[in-house]
Amino acid sequence: MSYLFSRLVFTLALTLCLLIGIHQMEAYSTYWDISIISIVVFVIMCLGLYFISKVAVNSRNKQIFISIALGNLFFKFLVTALILGLYYKLTQPSDTNFVLPYLTIYISFTIFETVLLLKVSDGKI
Repeated sequence: MSYLFSRLVFTLALTLCLLIGIHQMEAYSTYWDISIISIVVFVIMCLGLYFISKVAVNSRNKQIFISIALGNLFFKFLVTALILGLYYKLTQPSDTNFVLPYLTIYISFTIFETVLLLKVSDGKI
């Protein structure tokens, strides 16, 4: 559990540093709202994935773990479409620059989740 939280804090710190750099540019300065919402959503998804994968890796049916990994991929695509679509519909931004901060968060947490799933499947955490 300490591995999860230490790596999650590291991922958050790195992502926030990247976002601060991105949001310093005038074209991206007004999109902190989608960044904060996205970070909260991805942290919740990572925690859920960890607990679900811990149960699945100890299951007799080893295909459940693979199904969870693939289901997570589909779920992330769905959440991405919802977040970006709702943000665009509700705020009606004048440009599509809000996608870059979101993409930064998406990539950071995808890397984190991949390493997390590998560690869980190896039994290291």
